[in-house]
Formats: sequence, C-alpha cells, structure tokens
Amino acid sequence: MKWLQKVPRFRIVDREDFLVKYCSNKSVLHLGFVDSELLNERINNNKWLHSKLNSVCASLWGVDIDEEGIGIAKINGYLNIVRGNVEDPGSINIRNKFDVVLAADIIEHLSNIRGLLETIRQNKSEKGVGIITTPNAMRYYNPIFSMFGFELIHPTHTLWFSTSTIKYLLESSGYEILDTYMFINASKFKPTINDSLARNLLKLPIYLLDRFFSWTLLRICPLISDGLIVVFR
Repeated sequence: MKWLQKVPRFRIVDREDFLVKYCSNKSVLHLGFVDSELLNERINNNKWLHSKLNSVCASLWGVDIDEEGIGIAKINGYLNIVRGNVEDPGSINIRNKFDVVLAADIIEHLSNIRGLLETIRQNKSEKGVGIITTPNAMRYYNPIFSMFGFELIHPTHTLWFSTSTIKYLLESSGYEILDTYMFINASKFKPTINDSLARNLLKLPIYLLDRFFSWTLLRICPLISDGLIVVFR
C-alpha cells in the first residue's frame, strides 16, 4: 500500500452554476468555447456555457480551433472570439490579460497538456486564476460499464484525471492549487426527445438509478462524482 494517498473530502457543486458565479463581473478567456458538434443544439436549448458566461462577465473572449463553430458564434453575435490552438500559446493573438482563463472539459481531448498550461499562464493577469474542469477517472459508473465489456468515453478523449493526478500535474508545472471541487452531471443519462423510444426506455432506469446514487452514495463519497473542478494560480 506504498502509494495509497489520503484525499480530502471535496465539496460537490453544480459545474455550470459554479463557473457562472465564479466568473461573474470578471474578465474571462474561455478556451475551447465552441462545444464542437453540439453548438447549434446548445444555442437552441439555451445550454451553451459561453452564452451563460457572456451574460455575467465584465468581459469575455473565446478561443477555439473550430472554424465552423467560430462562424456560427459570430452569426449569433459573439464577436470577441479568435481562432487559435489552445495547445500552442503562440497561436493565440489577444493583447488582454484576464482575471480567469477557463478550460472547461477540454484538457481530456488534448495531447500537449503542457501547451495548454502555458496558454493559461500567458493569458491570465498577475493575480488571475486558471480553472480546469474535466471528467473524473474515479467516477462510480466507470467500473460498472467495464464489468459488461463497455467503456463510457468520448471517442476523442486522450486521458483521464483524478484529483491526485491533476494536482501533481499543476504543481509540477509551477501552479498553486487554490480550490478543488467535485461536480455531478445530472443529465448525462436523461431520456431526450431526440432519442428513439427504445433508447429512452433503456436510459430511463439507468437515469433513475444514477439520480438515486447522486443523492445518496455521492453525498457520502464525493470522490466518485462525475467530474472535478480545479482553481489554480
């Protein structure tokens, strides 16, 4: 048990509520803001994080590599956006420095993680912070799906993080962690009108079971929640 590490009991928050409240009245650079493949759906359903941030931030800029998504965003009135690769700090041409540089659920899609961390460093103000959110490698249902020969994972994910591994990554990169939180994704298994009847019938019991676990097991063991949020300087 040489490598067994005691982990603090982190508070569970709602991911988007936390980000919106934290970024309120601050200047924010939103890395990977587009939500590729989901942008139109999220704009139409008022579920686009960038739009929610835009309503509360003192100023908001977005960076993404997705040209089509940038075009859609501009059509919808979002003009403070630039094309750039978050893994390559030199590709992002913004003169401003920001109170918050936000990387929400993008780090798990990348290959050059150090590049992302340098992008955050170069674009935050002296007293500014970085915020990373990402799925939790320890979430409770990962081994459940594995027992049946499945893995619930986006096809472009390159890695998983736990609270311990992301702590080591950030601290070894010269950052100080200010706060860590866990979050629950309440809608991940929720039946939708876009799904077939058969698919919704399959999802319904899984959704209800997940809701039960979210209000019982995860309150006792927050370390196995859906994802994690780290605030660092």
